[in-house]
Amino acid sequence: MQKGLSIAVAALAAALALAPRPARAASDTEHPLQITATQGFRIAALTPFDHRYGDVLDAYGYSRMPVYYELLSAEVAYALKKWFEAGGHFAYVLGVAGATDTPGGSGLLLHQVELGGVVRFVLGSHDHIGFDIGGLEFRGGALEIGGGLAVPTLSLRGATQATSVPYLSPGLSGWVSSGRGRIQALFRLRYVISNWPDAFAQGLDLPLGGLVVSAGINISL
Repeated sequence: MQKGLSIAVAALAAALALAPRPARAASDTEHPLQITATQGFRIAALTPFDHRYGDVLDAYGYSRMPVYYELLSAEVAYALKKWFEAGGHFAYVLGVAGATDTPGGSGLLLHQVELGGVVRFVLGSHDHIGFDIGGLEFRGGALEIGGGLAVPTLSLRGATQATSVPYLSPGLSGWVSSGRGRIQALFRLRYVISNWPDAFAQGLDLPLGGLVVSAGINISL
């Protein structure tokens, strides 16, 4: 009996192994993991916060830092639904106020790290063929909202001061590809809302956000 049971179990295992697997639902995403890397610039002059700090920088011979440089913005997101993705966000932003021409003058730098999350509402698909634009296929786009913690550091003459403040960043993006490759060119607009209170002195805040214009790649896995 034990031998017969073993044979029956082996036959059942073989039948399960050879049985055809159910087809993936048409609504599922073929490659749900999305890895994004972009570079761009942040127009800080378009923030809604107080810009009086610029007068102080002018008085000491520095520039106003109207534009920050987003040297790296990276995200890893997972498609929970075909139309909905959620994941983590990291960005490194650099602001340069130049150097004074006075004796012993030096440059003023702003280093900023963003750590947070992002959710995207996808219109279209990373996987399916879209419509043609000049030989490239427009696959789709997304409306997104991000938020988290910004950690800015001001560096002047070897001295630094740092803090952490919240940020919020609504935006939209679109991606194009040639063929059905897993790598797409990505174009994005974000509007970052963030402010460093009393960064230079009491009542002199430093706006950290602005309109971000960036481009990069998205990899679907």
